[in-house]
Amino acid sequence: MTRCGVIATSRGNLQPQIFSAVSTSTASLRFSISSVIQVSIAAPYPGTRLHQEALEQGWLDEAHAELIDERGVQIAPLHYPHLSHSEIFHSVDEFYRRFYFRAPKIAALVCEMARSTDMLKRRLREGIEFFAFLRERRQHAQ
Repeated sequence: MTRCGVIATSRGNLQPQIFSAVSTSTASLRFSISSVIQVSIAAPYPGTRLHQEALEQGWLDEAHAELIDERGVQIAPLHYPHLSHSEIFHSVDEFYRRFYFRAPKIAALVCEMARSTDMLKRRLREGIEFFAFLRERRQHAQ
């Protein structure tokens, strides 16, 4: 499994950094043997250095510091001067879309499924789960 971490720092205007990181990571992963990715939002757990720094810098409103919503969907409790909670939340969808909705990635997945009925079943199940995930996130954001 190939892993690629994308970290947006807290300095300056973060929005361009996130989408630049998405583009850079997508380009890096294009040649990767990995056929799937997982994207997560940084979670400032109490007692961690991130939590402490977020409180000190004003990135976290401790009264509203939930990490998941009532349905168990990960939310973005952090916000920065130039990057809101919702922009962080929506960047996850954008990252997934830029990775998976590319002709070479779709072709690779289709070829993989054509070679193996087990992989066909697996990828179709994962595809259904993926679209349900995106739909749930979209509904959550509204």
